[in-house]
Amino acid sequence: MNYRTHSRSRRLNQRIFNAVNRITFHFLHLSWSERLIFFGAAIVFSGLFFEWFRTLDPAISYNAFSLAAGYIGYTVTLLLSILLFLLLSNKNKERLKSKMRWGFSDNAVFSGVGACVLLLAFSIFHSIRGYSTYLTQVEIGNAVAIVLTGGIVILAGTALKYRAEKRELMKRTYVEHVQGDTGALEEYRALLDAKSGDERRGKKESNMSLPV
Repeated sequence: MNYRTHSRSRRLNQRIFNAVNRITFHFLHLSWSERLIFFGAAIVFSGLFFEWFRTLDPAISYNAFSLAAGYIGYTVTLLLSILLFLLLSNKNKERLKSKMRWGFSDNAVFSGVGACVLLLAFSIFHSIRGYSTYLTQVEIGNAVAIVLTGGIVILAGTALKYRAEKRELMKRTYVEHVQGDTGALEEYRALLDAKSGDERRGKKESNMSLPV
């Protein structure tokens, strides 16, 4: 019985170790704009556990996972999980996209996550306005500003990532176009050389066939 328990434990530890290694490997190969998106997601996730708002009478503090906040923390956690999966996965991401016939680009999803985070963070102001009708002295915590900052960082990183990919695509297209023009020019030169060679050969043969 102990052997089976130890075997399962070793198997689980090995899977966790392999997963951490894969995530670390993909993170080290992220571009600086993708790391900015990751950093923004980390800021948002950390802000979910801080104080979103509090009431002074009675003295109660609420975070993003509380009922008073509308369980915003669970929705944001799901959105961040999708973002990190697309950011840190390659083979599994493409396999899932092909199965689900995913029609959105990664940048579109990142922008949508950043926009949803901002909207959910701003929605707390509407909730506080409703609570102020029957609760006195409701104050907003620092977590809302943290989450808003993280959402802005995600959008900024996505915009920079899109610009870098667009610049790289334009550069690749230009190089292929130049190479294509060079290849066509070389073919044209080869045809001219062949034509001139035939003309020279024809002149030489005609000169040799003249009577003495």
